[in-house]
Amino acid sequence: MRERWRLTWPRSARSPQDPPGVIGSFVMDELMATCWTWSGKVDPSSPDPKSPIDPHDRIEALARHGFSGADFLVGDLRGRDLAGITASLDAADIRHRQVEFLDDWWSDSATDSVDEIVSLAGGIGATQIKVGPDTQHATRPFWDMRDPWVHFADRASAVGAQLVIEPLPFSNLRTIEDGARFVQGAGHPDAGIVVDFWHVQRGGSTMASLSAAVDPAHLMAVELCDGSSPKPPGVDMMTEAITARELPGEGSWDVRGFITTIRRLGFAGPWAVEMPTPWYLALPLDEALARAANATRSALAGTDD
Repeated sequence: MRERWRLTWPRSARSPQDPPGVIGSFVMDELMATCWTWSGKVDPSSPDPKSPIDPHDRIEALARHGFSGADFLVGDLRGRDLAGITASLDAADIRHRQVEFLDDWWSDSATDSVDEIVSLAGGIGATQIKVGPDTQHATRPFWDMRDPWVHFADRASAVGAQLVIEPLPFSNLRTIEDGARFVQGAGHPDAGIVVDFWHVQRGGSTMASLSAAVDPAHLMAVELCDGSSPKPPGVDMMTEAITARELPGEGSWDVRGFITTIRRLGFAGPWAVEMPTPWYLALPLDEALARAANATRSALAGTDD
């Protein structure tokens, strides 16, 4: 059996003969930066957020810190030279590419938004399109969204991308288990679930309930962070989710136990780190990515299959 090396090594350590994710005899854990983790100073609560930093500079920074995955906001790509961005991603060996975020994709009024995100994803060779559930009508039966979901997944698949949905505790897919039932019941082979550790904690899931509910075939994305319990009084969940996260291993939650659970479900990466917290967004980009990469590598290194 090939030995697994828990750290993602810098790109300079790889031989040209090594396949993606491998250095010599070691299999690496690959890292992805979610949209906030490499955005620089941006307000996640704004209606149409986008990074103020040139995308090519951002991509080069990702490569310097050993990331092989990048998540773009729609606003990061709208009106940009997608062929040029694709060339930069290829040159930096950023193979895992995600575009987000839509949270009304099931409605008749969302046709233009769906068209746009599918076009942008195709334009950069994205591997995933990320969307959300209904945060305005938390009692909406999630099966009402099944047919639009399958149609959307067909469109994503046509441009080479999976469609993934992120359950949120303040939505109609309140728990990871709800999300698992939805994607597994819909049954599209190129559509699945995003498991964000923050929403695992605040949605009330346990490692046992995750293991029982999530079909590995539909576990398509994982996002790491850390935090503190319990939730501060008087702070709504949405505000807390974008202001109170910590880097993996820097809070009080059992990040390593979560990673071990996810590994045992068969997930092999890339492992995304999600950090929309204001103090982190204010850091210079290289410092932010160095801290995110080092913390995530450390958390991954301390876990078992």
